Amino acid sequence: MDCDTAWVGYAPLPRGEPVAGKIVDNCRPPENVLAGIFQAAGLGEPNWVEVSIPKDDGHRNSDWNNFNGGLYILDGRFVAELSPVWRAWATRCLDRLDLFGEFARDLLAGRSDRSDDAGVPAWSVRHRPASPRRSGRVATGSIAFPRIGKRPLVPTDQVSFALALRELGVLGRQLPIEWNYPTYSPVLPDVTPQILHYSRQVEPPFKLCKPGIPSPDRAIDALNGRIEAFFATHSTRWAAEPVKASWKRQVLDFFRGGSLTSIQ
Repeated sequence: MDCDTAWVGYAPLPRGEPVAGKIVDNCRPPENVLAGIFQAAGLGEPNWVEVSIPKDDGHRNSDWNNFNGGLYILDGRFVAELSPVWRAWATRCLDRLDLFGEFARDLLAGRSDRSDDAGVPAWSVRHRPASPRRSGRVATGSIAFPRIGKRPLVPTDQVSFALALRELGVLGRQLPIEWNYPTYSPVLPDVTPQILHYSRQVEPPFKLCKPGIPSPDRAIDALNGRIEAFFATHSTRWAAEPVKASWKRQVLDFFRGGSLTSIQ
């Protein structure tokens, strides 16, 4: 789960057999860009399915396994198999940001048009390196998305996840929008969410913003009420008030016996 998610429902968590997730909200990247990435990777055509919030032509479909990264449910036994493949594809996507077109236009630092004698791009599945170390740069970070040197992070982790599952021959389980409900989207269905994905839709002190839709609003009201009650009981006075103490004061108060919840 991303840090900007909140589990507000009571339904049992779906099983990852071996993986489950919700299709991306919007067509990220657009259909023509994603098709080019799959082709360059030597993986054929994406397995097209409509995204949860489709727009106009060219922005309605994505690959079946291009899940929104706010929630991935994985069988624990599958993680060890997925991890090196996902890392490798994430690294190669960062090396070939040119394939992402204007989706990565503002972050693209340079191009890499390497290919072998047969014209197959050097980052394709047939030429996957044994390690994420590339050109003296070390890939570090989570299993999902290595950070390489000081290069910018762009939304390639979800695409590389889909590429990895395609290479492994896995078709993930599609979850409904209730399990990764994007409160930041302007177009949403009125359903009872299980997990909220709120991004930057927060307001002080420690409250989630409501999208103005009855069922999600009720879930957010209940969560905000629990947050308020928690801080009224556990937080120090200055953490519950809009005025923030300096980070040094917060750390000192913590070591003097405060709780982790008091550090903003």
